[in-house]
Amino acid sequence: MRKEDWLYVTVRCSPQAADAVHVVLLERSGNRGTVEQTSGDALVVGAYIPLDENWSTRVGEIADCLAALRALFPDAVIAGPAATIVADKEWSEAWKQEHKIQRVGRLVVKPTWATMPPLGPGWVIIDLDPGMAFGTGGHSSTRLALEALQAALRPGHVLADVGTGTGILAVAAALLGASRVYAVDSDPLAVRSARANCRRNSVEAVVEVQCADFLTEVPGDLDGIIANISPHADATLASVAARYLKSEGYLILSGFTSQAEPELLETLSDAGFEVQQRFAESEWVCLSCALGRAL
Repeated sequence: MRKEDWLYVTVRCSPQAADAVHVVLLERSGNRGTVEQTSGDALVVGAYIPLDENWSTRVGEIADCLAALRALFPDAVIAGPAATIVADKEWSEAWKQEHKIQRVGRLVVKPTWATMPPLGPGWVIIDLDPGMAFGTGGHSSTRLALEALQAALRPGHVLADVGTGTGILAVAAALLGASRVYAVDSDPLAVRSARANCRRNSVEAVVEVQCADFLTEVPGDLDGIIANISPHADATLASVAARYLKSEGYLILSGFTSQAEPELLETLSDAGFEVQQRFAESEWVCLSCALGRAL
């Protein structure tokens, strides 16, 4: 086992359970992203996790979560996790095959290795190298967050991006006119990736990337907070976000499916937020919320 190797964990499942499996793998891989392939009538969802001394514990946690999902999807096939060791070089090439140019609203997310076709005026291009961090524009939750951000953001806004991953949301906010963005992640790999992507898009003067938990190092009086994380982390953030926002501030939460939505809505209501816009793609949901005003 080499430090630079990775463990590729896959789960074969029925389509109706795929989104829930994505959530499990996202949470247990440290939000480093998931991939999906078709296998006959089923789907195979995969994620990369570090091949370190904790890998067997992570795979065991994935197996336990999948067992719980079977009770929620009694008519679906949800196989146990399969794991394969992947060398870093092999991973790099495989990962490139999964990431293509994505268009979301007037944003174009372009992997650094992709060739950009001719575009007319008005497009905002994000050059992105995902590394091992989550957020490339290819996943529904990221696309929904980008849609919601474009609807809420106004030039000059000050934002926090919690669980920044690749930094895609923070970079998008800066390119769309935010005057300051605090991009926060507790994963050093994500912090490294986000900083590199900020430099790549020449927004490092606007985006401050922090290695921290939630908003502990972020000043208050924010215009907005955006997060594309997990349902549990979204709920935790919702419970404390109001103290960091201006009275007219907004909170955008993504990274959860419609099954987790009712519980999150209750948390938002208890924290004083009202949902102003709901964005959805397949089973994935993004909520744009405000403290008593319309966006």
